[in-house]
Amino acid sequence: MTKRTVAIIGGGPAGLAAARLIRLRDPESAVTVYERADSSTGTFGFGVGLTEATMRNVASADPETADRMRAASHAGHNLVLRTEGREVHLHGARNLAIGRAILLDVLTRAAEEVGVDIRMGARVDVSDLNADVIVAADGARSAVREKLQAELGVNVTYGSLHYMWCGTDFAVDNANFTWRSRGDDLFVVHAYPYTEDRSTFLIEADARTWESAGLAENDRAVAPGESDRRSLALLEDVFAEELKGRALLANRTRWAQFPTVSLERWSAGNVVLLGDAAHTAHYTIGSGTKLALEDAIALADALGTHDDVGEAFAAYEAARRPGWTGSSTSRHGRRRGGRASANAPANAPRRSPCRT
Repeated sequence: MTKRTVAIIGGGPAGLAAARLIRLRDPESAVTVYERADSSTGTFGFGVGLTEATMRNVASADPETADRMRAASHAGHNLVLRTEGREVHLHGARNLAIGRAILLDVLTRAAEEVGVDIRMGARVDVSDLNADVIVAADGARSAVREKLQAELGVNVTYGSLHYMWCGTDFAVDNANFTWRSRGDDLFVVHAYPYTEDRSTFLIEADARTWESAGLAENDRAVAPGESDRRSLALLEDVFAEELKGRALLANRTRWAQFPTVSLERWSAGNVVLLGDAAHTAHYTIGSGTKLALEDAIALADALGTHDDVGEAFAAYEAARRPGWTGSSTSRHGRRRGGRASANAPANAPRRSPCRT
């Protein structure tokens, strides 16, 4: 095995996990992570979900990091559908959740311990990097993917549903889906606890509600980097019962539309894509972090097994494509990444914005 230089663009779960695992598989490699944010405390998002299957996969590849993740996680919530005064328990799995900033701290420390060079506040362009392997782990709106779209065969589509990531300053009792109506307007919430005193509170509105409730007008008035306070105030009123009269927590919180990303090829030359940069999983199935971590494991294994970078990339892609939840097939007959949607029960409103 020759000593490789590896540059990773993006210090999220995919990039940090890959950095540590690549060093563990090949201690002679020189691995550098470039993250544009100044620190993990400024990260977007609140909590992310981790299933036991994900934890088993991480533990098999890196037991020490898996133990740290578990110790920092909030354990033991079920998944519940709440509608018209009743509850339906969808499954009995006791899932884990962890604050995104906490997870990034765990992964950052783990990477640094094995000699990864992490450069915060570093905005780099793929063309400026000189490395044997360049890993693009720069998220669903990847600048690397955009630059190499002709070589990668990129397809990105956006759902009509609008959604907003919020938080609460208390832990809900279980992960749950519920909805509230206001006139003809319909709002859906997916909430789950990730610490003893915090929950993620993800709110959705369909295209009709987006216009009729004034959310589109609110969104247009929000300055870059700011939270949509007008929409937050409306949603606090709509979900007053679920919020127990408390305010929603915001972190540059505004409406967005989910991008479904699929690629014909996951690599071009010495550049390979990882996590959301390569494929997205709809947030209603809670698998974005799962796929990021499992991609990192597969890429590190492939690089550790193959001296030739092209062969390593091919092995990584072959290992990860079959694991996708997909809704279409590429021209090569392989499954392409797609969206999954929550299936509402028979008595759910027909315009449920859970479906995108």
